[in-house]
Amino acid sequence: NSAFMTFVVLDADDQPQLLPWIRPQPGDGERRYREASARKKIRLDRKYIVSCKQTEVPLSVPWDPSNQVYLSYNNVSSLRMLVAKDNWVLSSEINQVRLYTLEDDKFLSFHMEMVVHVDAAQAFLLLSDLRRRPEWDKHYRSVELVQQVDEDDAIYHVTSPALGGHTKPQDFVILASRRKPCDNGDPYVIALRSVTPP
Repeated sequence: NSAFMTFVVLDADDQPQLLPWIRPQPGDGERRYREASARKKIRLDRKYIVSCKQTEVPLSVPWDPSNQVYLSYNNVSSLRMLVAKDNWVLSSEINQVRLYTLEDDKFLSFHMEMVVHVDAAQAFLLLSDLRRRPEWDKHYRSVELVQQVDEDDAIYHVTSPALGGHTKPQDFVILASRRKPCDNGDPYVIALRSVTPP
């Protein structure tokens, strides 16, 4: 039997911060620490493997031009609802980049935060132009615009490098929906969703 507790320590700005690494007691404590670390890695690996099963239906929605307003709205609202969940766990912080994880049902989600010294509108324009993403993201080999749905929504064909010893690159089609803030304090939103073309 085992039990665990989750501690969240807040900094001066009421933001979660990482606790210092725990040093296990020599002997039995070290063994239990290694076993706990291995169990955590196995859980994450299992979630990754389950999410990548080739026999499962892909996490993609059919793109239907007659229903594009609903699909675009749902793309943005789903992301906002995911981000609004309050059970994100700070997993690591390196060079002021924070990585949060959320285990929800059978999905593992990641959320990253960092401070950049660029105007928010400029960062939004740079991040939302997916055709330039291969210049700075090694997970994107090429991005081709398939359809400009409207001013704020577009469908792209993305090619990624081969992973895990496979020789064939991966490719997918995504709906990219971007939204500027409606009011002061509202965030800029860039929501990406896998879609299946008609």
